[in-house]
Amino acid sequence: MKSTRAGLYCMSIGMLLVLASPDSPAGVMDAGKPVRVNVNKDSSAGTKKPTALPFGLKPVSSTVAFHIQQFQWEEFEGNGDRLLKEDGPLFGITLLAEQVAGRVEIRERLRLFGGTVDYEGATWDEVPLETEVGYVGGGLGLDGGFRFPLVNNLSAKLLAGLDSRIWQRDIKSQEEAQGYKEFWTVLQGRAGGALDARLPQGINLSAEVYAAIPLATFESVDLYGGVDLEPQQKATFGAELQATWKQLFASVFVESYEFDKSDSVEKQVADGGMIYTLELFQPKSEANIVGVQVGYRKVF
Repeated sequence: MKSTRAGLYCMSIGMLLVLASPDSPAGVMDAGKPVRVNVNKDSSAGTKKPTALPFGLKPVSSTVAFHIQQFQWEEFEGNGDRLLKEDGPLFGITLLAEQVAGRVEIRERLRLFGGTVDYEGATWDEVPLETEVGYVGGGLGLDGGFRFPLVNNLSAKLLAGLDSRIWQRDIKSQEEAQGYKEFWTVLQGRAGGALDARLPQGINLSAEVYAAIPLATFESVDLYGGVDLEPQQKATFGAELQATWKQLFASVFVESYEFDKSDSVEKQVADGGMIYTLELFQPKSEANIVGVQVGYRKVF
């Protein structure tokens, strides 16, 4: 967020447990002679059935992975001049689940992240400034897909879904300026496709490309009693390359976010006996993320 007067340029960014009876028949003694007793065994006895899923869906896999993402955030003036740049690693955990029903696939994902990145910019009075910014956030996603067999062990998928991302940005105070916090919520639609390949030795590869379609963006700034902004999100693209082998999961992913300058919000601020009217807005902003994740995949 930016003010026309004072402060910082800120970011606008089932197991089946089969309790089987012993296979050997029971033996008892009758008048000193062994008597064979047949035991009728019910194969369903002691069996815990997996939870039924709707629409005939069957679980395929669930994954837990740790990730590191190189995060970069930039903000720009209307003429294209860069106001600030943030850069650094964020760390987190990703949970994935997948179900199928025939050629239909459903995927859910949860990603949590956090960390501290470097900030290089200036105050609203254009005094050069270097500080740190703390990030914490997460995202939820749901995709549906339809698989088309191609040749041999190669298939294609059409994908569509929803994705959300929320985060808090905490700009640390320095002698030159006071820090503050921003809270972001971003909702997107997704549409794209993927190619899946089954290789020898049980290796599976998947390459996915998608368009992120903007649905809603909300920004709340903990400054001057609170400021609510709605920077306009733009359509962007993302991609991911996944590899699985037995219980090992690994992937590389690329994501981006772009926002146009938001409308201005006026706030009256008292300073030194004077009352000033400030125009606060979120500058044009861009985020670029490159991440790697490795984890354990449970196949049902």
